[in-house]
This record gives sequence, structure tokens and C-alpha cells, in this order.
Amino acid sequence: MTGGEERKRARRTLPTFRALALPFRLPAFQPSRLARSPSLLSSPVRVARRFLITGRVQAVGFRYFALETAEREGVHGWVRNLPDRRVEALAEGDAEAIERFERALRHGPPGARVDHVEVEDRLPAGRDTGFSVT
Repeated sequence: MTGGEERKRARRTLPTFRALALPFRLPAFQPSRLARSPSLLSSPVRVARRFLITGRVQAVGFRYFALETAEREGVHGWVRNLPDRRVEALAEGDAEAIERFERALRHGPPGARVDHVEVEDRLPAGRDTGFSVT
């Protein structure tokens, strides 16, 4: 047989793609080990929340208390007095820091009386602008 004849014969004997029938099914998608690793599960999740604080919260240093707490926790956002004697705050940061910030707001500084805190989840903007009193 010549070289050309051998190649033709080899082409005829190789199975085509359609002839390759797999006797098994491919397994369903399995999440990788990285997705289940504790280090990824404990990574900080960024959240944003708006707080409306009702009670004796004006003229008692509440906004500056919120500022100190936010700076300590690494939370970004702002706090301001409202004309109806409530205090409004918008805070953004990792979920655990926001939880600690909220607990502090519910307690307030000495001399304040917090009657109610309304919490509204917001979409995080992702900007690290610090915390300000307006």
C-alpha cells in the first residue's frame, strides 16, 4: 500500500463524531470548592440603610454621636435633623458594621430618648465618602 492509500483507509476507519455515542450522562453542575469555602462566605457584604429616629433626639448631640459611631465602625453616609424633630441617617458599609451602627442608634447618646427607629433598606452606591453631619 502506498502512503496515500493508507491515509484514505485510516480516514474510513476512524469513527465520526455522530458515531461516538456516550454511554453515560455528564454530571450536573457542581459548585466549586471555592464557592463553599468559609473565607468567601464570611467576606463582608455591602449594604445601605436609611434610618428615621423618633424621640428626644434633637439638641442632645445625637448627630455627633452618630458621626463618632460611624467613624468607629467604618460606615459611610450622613445624618441630619428633620423639621418634625426626627433625625434621619443614611449609612452604607459592610453588613456587620451597619448592624452595630443600628444598635448604637437605637440606644443613642446620654440625654437622648429613642422611641422608635424606622429602617429602610437601600441599594448600596459603593462610594466611600466618609460620614457627614448636615
